[in-house]
Amino acid sequence: MLLDRQKLIPTDKTTLRANAAQNGIWYAEQLSPAGYMFNLAEYLSLEGEIDTAVFLETLHWLANEIEAPRASLAPDETGLQIQIAPHFEGDIPLIDFGQDADPMAAALAWMQSDLADHSGGLWRSALIRLNPRHHLWYHCAHHVLLDGFSGSLLARRCAEIYTARLRGDTPPPGNCPRQSAA
Repeated sequence: MLLDRQKLIPTDKTTLRANAAQNGIWYAEQLSPAGYMFNLAEYLSLEGEIDTAVFLETLHWLANEIEAPRASLAPDETGLQIQIAPHFEGDIPLIDFGQDADPMAAALAWMQSDLADHSGGLWRSALIRLNPRHHLWYHCAHHVLLDGFSGSLLARRCAEIYTARLRGDTPPPGNCPRQSAA
């Protein structure tokens, strides 16, 4: 039997004090010229048959399991606070560029535009269809929330969740490290 994710997620917001590195990134962004980006983004190429409904469900599961997609920044006089919402409320779209003359070029242009959009939220993700047997999983996060190493951890966990969901199983517990309230 599958577990009800809503029963596993806390119901109230958690506030954590940012660590020194996170505060440093946040202060640097405040002092930077307009348009200077502190977002990290990547895409993974998924070739072969995938069940897009299960993959999107997987991304929502992942977004509720890790803190970055549910985070918001709350600076105060003591520095940066990071608030973690109990549930991911964002949208994870399936974007189809399969009808474009050059689907990869269209996808790359869309991802560049999203990366440059500072109003899109601190974490966002999309499944991009180039053709029925080639998709891209794109995700973008503010550097306060994730670093370059985090992408491989998220990809591994996404694969675990997706594989379990394809089998109709509950994914095994994740072991993504949690930020401590240092």
